[in-house]
Amino acid sequence: MVRNWSGVLVVGFAALIAVPAWSADWPGWRGADRTGVSPEKGLLKEWPKDGPPLAWQVGDLGYGYRSPAIVGGRVYLTANKGMDDEYVLALDAKDGKKIWSTTLGKVGKNTAMPYPAARSTPTVDGDVLYVLGSDGDLACVETAGGKIRWQKSLRTDFAGKPGTWAYAESPLVDGDTLIVTPGGEKASLVALHKSSGEVIWKAAVPTATKGGDTAAYSSVIVAEVDGRREYIQFLQTGVVGVDAKTGAFLWKYDATGKGPANIATAVTKGDLVYTAGGGRAPIAGLVRLKPEGDKVKAEQVYLEGGLPSSIGGAVLVNGLLYGTTAQASCAPTSPPAR
Repeated sequence: MVRNWSGVLVVGFAALIAVPAWSADWPGWRGADRTGVSPEKGLLKEWPKDGPPLAWQVGDLGYGYRSPAIVGGRVYLTANKGMDDEYVLALDAKDGKKIWSTTLGKVGKNTAMPYPAARSTPTVDGDVLYVLGSDGDLACVETAGGKIRWQKSLRTDFAGKPGTWAYAESPLVDGDTLIVTPGGEKASLVALHKSSGEVIWKAAVPTATKGGDTAAYSSVIVAEVDGRREYIQFLQTGVVGVDAKTGAFLWKYDATGKGPANIATAVTKGDLVYTAGGGRAPIAGLVRLKPEGDKVKAEQVYLEGGLPSSIGGAVLVNGLLYGTTAQASCAPTSPPAR
């Protein structure tokens, strides 16, 4: 169990797993494959009467709307103190002691109701991690000591256009490629060489009025559909797919992109994609992807309210979707499966 609020990180792993230590790493947002499903075995089926014993507690870590990555006995997370410093830090998973801290940049400004804070879960890949600050500062950081190998600004390097609440994305590593979402007319999505930060391609995703959709608050996933590898992302006006090799725009589905904040990570299975938009009237939809020449058609299977649509997203387990809405928990719902 990991909870974070007001600068306090509380950990109580021991009672969740019947063995003395955990074996699987959790290298980024929703785990290694971004499904939110843990591969751990031997979990307790019931809570102990007095709850899980506290392993350790650390205060004064700053603030943030993010989750930690846990790899090789270390906990990595982003945080901020005030509006001047946003940083990524490493803690020892055994006792919570800070190992290093590296400044990323400023905290991104909000243009509506203010919730300024760090928002990115680091993505750990070998001896480095990739992290995005809420003001668009993207960095490749060495896990050993926190040294920055290379850094980009989504705002200045790619004319990025974040949403109302600044940038809130966890970078995706796919082989030698790093995918992030600057937003805007020049690079709605961008693919970089992960070792150098050099650009591989830029993808400008069209909207109803102009090219280049604004970044929202979701994170990219990768999918194989009919032999084509593509990246799927929830942008400000809808969920989209682009070709993984070239960045070519393939498809868009806007029915779930009507709310003020598109946050939940998409869930895929085969040629099916499930997305859910938040807001006062949350709605979720399932589409089936069908190739049509050089493009792809996103054919709607269903569009309904009352399905898993809250910020944390949904998980697919044994053909059933589990999740919550902003109002109440949801029962298992129609699966993204044939």
